[in-house]
Amino acid sequence: MTNVWAYCAADWAQATRVAGGVKPLLCPSKEAEVLTPHLVQASRADIVYLNLHGFADQPHYYGQADKKIGPTALTAEMVSARRWDGVVVFAEVCFGAANGGGPIAQAFLANGAKAFIGSTTEAYGRTHATFWDGEADRLMWIFRRFYPRISDPAEALARARQWHTLMSWPLDADDEATLESFVCLLPNEDKKQ
Repeated sequence: MTNVWAYCAADWAQATRVAGGVKPLLCPSKEAEVLTPHLVQASRADIVYLNLHGFADQPHYYGQADKKIGPTALTAEMVSARRWDGVVVFAEVCFGAANGGGPIAQAFLANGAKAFIGSTTEAYGRTHATFWDGEADRLMWIFRRFYPRISDPAEALARARQWHTLMSWPLDADDEATLESFVCLLPNEDKKQ
């Protein structure tokens, strides 16, 4: 059984719970104010699922509650404080994998993560997950079903994209953008898959 740990913007709790199959840690929340014990637990997961805000010109990820963005949810320094050996990170975070991945993606990979899957542009998700909408949410939902059977994260993402296409036909612009923008970054490689 695949062990998933999820961390998300509070406004996206329901969609994250459905896509990740677990109760997520929310940002903001009292529980997330002291993040270290949660990151220790996360570093033992098979998949770390992040559903947070990211911006092209910002190095950190952010939470959201009541449609207000903030506070800072995750930094590269927080990630670098521990080992992530064998963990696959699925980041439903806008620009999380842009330009080969920002500081957070690189921190995961430099500290042992098997792969960092993220979006090179906007990550299209929803507040409430549905099977007919919520593009990046659905991609994660499918990915976590393939990954236990296909231990290669790049191949599992490729299969998830195929199934996403079948489930979403006909594709709308958000579906197409999601399928094009999510990439798998691997350690010690400049190349994305």
